[in-house]
Amino acid sequence: MIKPFTILETRTEQDGSTGVVFEVFKSQVSENETTGGRLMRTYISVPEGEDIDQYVFNFLDQGGWL
Repeated sequence: MIKPFTILETRTEQDGSTGVVFEVFKSQVSENETTGGRLMRTYISVPEGEDIDQYVFNFLDQGGWL
């Protein structure tokens, strides 16, 4: 999988899930062809037993970041 995000930190939470701090950048081109983008850095909890990369990818896909 090509990851469009960067995992910055992981930590084990009390309930066994994994806390993940990651960032993602989304490029944007406006109507007048000005380029720019948005950077998001956030934290999510990945349930125990889940693949971290796939979980983050699905989170971003559902949120319209991909």
